[in-house]
Amino acid sequence: MRPVPNPNEIGHVRNSPSTEHPLNMLLVVGKLIELLLPHEFSYRARNTSNERIDPTQLIDEAAVVRAPHYAEVVALLGEMAVGDECFQQWCRDEVAARSVVVPRWITNLPDLMVGRAMRLTDVFGDLDEILFEVRLAGGHAITCGVLIDHLEYSTVKDVGIWDKPLNAVLVLLESWECVGIPVEMTTADARAWIEQAFGNCIAREVRERRPGFSAVVKWLAARLPDGGRQYPSSDADPSPSDVVEAFFASPEGERFSLDEFGEMLEQLIGMRSGDPLRWSAFRVIYAAGDLPDGWYEPVETVLRLPALLRAFVRYAHERSGISAELTDQTLAMIDEVQKGFEDRVRGGLQEYWDAAG
Repeated sequence: MRPVPNPNEIGHVRNSPSTEHPLNMLLVVGKLIELLLPHEFSYRARNTSNERIDPTQLIDEAAVVRAPHYAEVVALLGEMAVGDECFQQWCRDEVAARSVVVPRWITNLPDLMVGRAMRLTDVFGDLDEILFEVRLAGGHAITCGVLIDHLEYSTVKDVGIWDKPLNAVLVLLESWECVGIPVEMTTADARAWIEQAFGNCIAREVRERRPGFSAVVKWLAARLPDGGRQYPSSDADPSPSDVVEAFFASPEGERFSLDEFGEMLEQLIGMRSGDPLRWSAFRVIYAAGDLPDGWYEPVETVLRLPALLRAFVRYAHERSGISAELTDQTLAMIDEVQKGFEDRVRGGLQEYWDAAG
């Protein structure tokens, strides 16, 4: 027996925005797609089953929209429910049976125009934002963005959709002071990068905060040309073991013992993806949660890890060409992490010994 739609989720779809711009209607259908395919998009994060809600039951019980928009929603579902040919055919038959005129931008979706694509990156290589533009029949422009987090193994960290052309979105992002270094890329490469990131993982925050967005972006990305190149794997970066060995042989690392600190530093570098020679303040925040707690290592060794990381960052940035200004920002974050680090380690040890009796 297929799962029954949750009334609260149905209401969320029913109360979606009006359909003045095609993007609003696409997002309504995107929410439905994520309900129909919870194992792909996890709109319902607690649902781990691969069972699918009966699509016709969802439409009937949700009363998604009243006439005249019902046929538009069903027609869009017929386009976007890729992978369920039976349901797509049901949608086409349902629209045909109603003898209504569906807007041209929907009937012409297979022929939408693909614009340009761009990648916004940062000097540390932590994040890439892939932007691409499409135009629907009637000239409606839509720009999609996918933020890829390379510190979390190149997963989808955020998605965005704007009812504006790409140039206007770039101006908007610049006004928010969140534009990285622009790099032109082919639309085929943009598709390859986006599909690779979606294939890795979609952050739960995205699935919960922007319902419908992932389904629409993923579907529109699939309309871009194929045959593009995926982003380079981390295999192209220096290995953590080689980096650690070179560091301890350098003037910056010679005051630390390889035998005492080598394994811990290598683990700290290897716990996150990304170039081991580029350390942003964000990467330090990530690493703070990966620092050893002192349960299995000598306490005094563990307490010197912030000093070790500070020396390593200076060494790494000198070799990777990171500016002194950005290096200072990273070092300032290490200072912030160190403030509570000793209390955390000693407090954790006390809890450990108390529990051990």
